[in-house]
Formats: sequence, structure tokens, C-alpha cells
Amino acid sequence: MECHLSCGNTTGSRVDDHSRPVVGLEQRPVNGAASYRSAPPEGVTVPLTRIRSRHQPFEVATLLSAPVCGVLLILFDVRPASVTMTMPPPIQAGWELGLIVGGLMGLAGIFWPGRLSTGLGVELASLLMLGAIAAMYGLALVAVSGRQGVAAVAFIFAVSAGSLWRSGQIVLDLRRLALAGQSVATPLPEGESA
Repeated sequence: MECHLSCGNTTGSRVDDHSRPVVGLEQRPVNGAASYRSAPPEGVTVPLTRIRSRHQPFEVATLLSAPVCGVLLILFDVRPASVTMTMPPPIQAGWELGLIVGGLMGLAGIFWPGRLSTGLGVELASLLMLGAIAAMYGLALVAVSGRQGVAAVAFIFAVSAGSLWRSGQIVLDLRRLALAGQSVATPLPEGESA
């Protein structure tokens, strides 16, 4: 699913993939048209910026499970053998906390009620963190189980790769937002603030 952001809608605000106003870019015309805050005059072409949906079920499910796993590891004081054999205790604690913080940050970024770019930035940071944490666990699993753990290792590395893939999509979306902001930016009249 894609979100279409028009730089010249009638409400003066953008709408995200749940049709709620998002504080963000000032809605300004392009192609040398005069400044306005309502619908563009007829004949003025306004470009669309396409942003991928932030509500991808697999990503949300993964981000929901990460803090649950981290909390359970801490509460029950248990760790996979591969983790205890390959990671020193401070790294283990960081790994567990990373699951909790990364998952909660990612969910906060996805459901961010403010600026779209801020929510995407928070989501990006969390996915990079979870991608690194999943890769860490995958390497620990490889070191301990070798070829016997090939199925588990492949699955863990797929989660890491998916996190990095989505991170790349977010970077492209943030770039599109920045370019859209540059293409429609015009100075505000005196006395007005954004």
C-alpha cells in the first residue's frame, strides 16, 4: 500500500495512510505559481510524493514480539545457550534491552501521531537496531550450532535482512519527503510562521 501526498490539497495538510492530518511540509504550489493555502488554481500542476505504507503486518508483528521476548528473557532469567556461550554478560544485557527498546521505538515510529518524517526517522532507528540485534543472535547461533542450526540461522538472518530492507525503503521515503519539501518551499509572508 502506498500513501500519496499531494503538495496542494484543499485542507492545507497532508494525510497519511490512515487519513489523519499529519503536521509536516507547508503546502505550497510549484511551477512558479503564487503562494496559497487552499486548493491550487485550475491548471496548476502539483506533483505527488509516494510514500510506502508504515503499517506493514509482518513488520508490526516482529516489532510487537521483540519487546515481549526481551521482557521474558529478563523476567525468567534465561538465555539461549548460543547467547550465553558467545556473548559476555554486559553484551547479553544490551541484547535483551535492545529487543525491548528497539521494538517499542519501532511501534512508536509506525504509530507516530505527528510529522511523518519524524515517525519514519524513529522507525528507521529502531529497524537498524533490530537488524543488528538479529544479526548478532544469528552469528551467535552459527558459532554454537554450526550446520545443525541452518534453519534457525536462515530465519534469524531473514529477519535481519528484512529490517535492513525496510530501512532502505524508509531512507528513500525520507529523501522523497525532503525533495518534495524543497520543490514546494516558498518564503512565508512577513509575520507568518510555519
